[in-house]
Amino acid sequence: YYTYIQHAPQLLPGYMTAGLYVHAGCSAFNDPARTRPHFKSAQSYASRRTGAWKRFVATPKRYGGRTIDEVFEGELWALARNVVYPCSEHFFEIASPRKKPLATERRFRVQIGPYIFTGAFDAIDPGLRYLDYKTSSKERELGERELHDDYQFTIYSAVLPILVAHDTRLKDEMKLTQGQRTALHENPLALMEDVRGELVHLRTGKSYEVRRKPHDFLEMLNTIDAAALRIEQGDFSHSRGFHCHSCLVREQCDRDTLDGRILIRTDAVNNGEGVLLYPPRQELRVFTSLPEPVRVLDDCKKMKPSHKH
Repeated sequence: YYTYIQHAPQLLPGYMTAGLYVHAGCSAFNDPARTRPHFKSAQSYASRRTGAWKRFVATPKRYGGRTIDEVFEGELWALARNVVYPCSEHFFEIASPRKKPLATERRFRVQIGPYIFTGAFDAIDPGLRYLDYKTSSKERELGERELHDDYQFTIYSAVLPILVAHDTRLKDEMKLTQGQRTALHENPLALMEDVRGELVHLRTGKSYEVRRKPHDFLEMLNTIDAAALRIEQGDFSHSRGFHCHSCLVREQCDRDTLDGRILIRTDAVNNGEGVLLYPPRQELRVFTSLPEPVRVLDDCKKMKPSHKH
């Protein structure tokens, strides 16, 4: 609502800036087309990354073309010490002994049934395996329920086989069995259970394996459709939660909340050019089997760089 209808101004929180910088370093270090830089230790790598980040964002306070929302004095130093340094140190310790992945920051835009999913894999390994780097501040162990409820990994488990089926190089280097190759040709979604995800929490250096089954994807589709139907009927009610801390339009939302405003769609029919934003729908679509079509819409080998190093 705020982004696409109100066009509210967006501010990039400082800690998201630090996270983006860490991810950019992970990608550059693991890029299959580059030689890995040499550092004497994880500490020297972390120190170099931290110093470069502080110089990069200090003046002016911009990163990736966005203004950084600096909420308190000294935030740049605190973020460097509490986010960039430990994440870089743990990443170096984890990534240095590993072989380079087949791809890094591999972007995708894939249609599955009536929905289009976009995103990017931080890294893709042989054997239908992917890595996802997190820089969040959680110090505790992540539980099975928490991992299961994260739809990001459900999408990844469905999309990876589709990407592999579409990309000849990935398919050749993925080290698939003959049975997997056959399934890949007939229905890539049938390989969801063979996909192994690894969530790497860089702030603590801990890793978690993530697996998904087809019924997990069906559950997600039904949840998406319920939300889509609610939006199409004009319900833009607040959904406050932990995600508010990283919301790019948080300031406008906070002002509306303090003023007691309820989010109501102002123009549900027309976007000014005669195009329907949300065609009215009365019934909830229920998914009981994996939908078709399944196709890659864009063959994006790499994320487009949004900043310079």
